[in-house]
Amino acid sequence: MAWRIVAVLTVGLLLAADETKKDDNDKDAKKLEGTWAVVSMEHEGQKAPDEEAKGITVTFTADGKVTVKMPDKETKGTYKLDSEKKLKEITLEAGGEKTLYGIYKLDGDNLTICAIDTSADERPTEFATKAGSKARLVVLKREKK
Repeated sequence: MAWRIVAVLTVGLLLAADETKKDDNDKDAKKLEGTWAVVSMEHEGQKAPDEEAKGITVTFTADGKVTVKMPDKETKGTYKLDSEKKLKEITLEAGGEKTLYGIYKLDGDNLTICAIDTSADERPTEFATKAGSKARLVVLKREKK
């Protein structure tokens, strides 16, 4: 009898934890919602010229869709958040062709994403890039409506 009570309580706690995680992810998805302009980019320790960042925007919707617009191209995809981790995680999928595994931080109207283009679920461990790391660092600023 006691084991049934423990089992029921354990299942209840697990379900509550999953619901809390979903709520936290939904809250961050709401905060991401909107269009963000790329301010700066860095790849494998090399900062991209400021001109390359100009005209690039990223639009997130609360339902997990993302659109990247560049002056000559537009890519649609999806994103998933895991805001429970110490370093919040984001997984970006671009049109079923490429998956980026990353971390993100939100600070008001500023969003920083560091991601790795890899076939494995490998993520950066800091908001920085180094030569040979395959990491990309993007700093974005929310566009005013």
